[in-house]
Amino acid sequence: MVIKHIYLEGMTINHAEAERLAIFLDRKDCMLEELELNEADLNIESLDLIMESVCKADHLKKLTLAKNTLDVNICQHLSKLPHRLHHFEMLSLSHCNFGDEALETLCKGFHGEVSVKYLDFSWNNI
Repeated sequence: MVIKHIYLEGMTINHAEAERLAIFLDRKDCMLEELELNEADLNIESLDLIMESVCKADHLKKLTLAKNTLDVNICQHLSKLPHRLHHFEMLSLSHCNFGDEALETLCKGFHGEVSVKYLDFSWNNI
């Protein structure tokens, strides 16, 4: 069985669970296409751990992190996605409480030829 979609909206994901998710994403046989972590109550360390693995998840097309607090470090990881993941199409970061500096960091990664078709930065401090 191949898992293509993980939907964890509204769940509190502690550090141990974030580590398990990161291990799953790091697997060579991971074929995950969609990861939705809306309002997952992730702390920055856990989100950073997951983002390191997301950047290696070759088949990922859609990432949703709405209603999570993001800092510049997380946005640096996210800015790498369009160039590392050749099939990446959608990034949703609404209600993530990030400002101009984080947005500038994100935008640096979304230049040149990228496959991204949809970006949602609504309801942030920009």
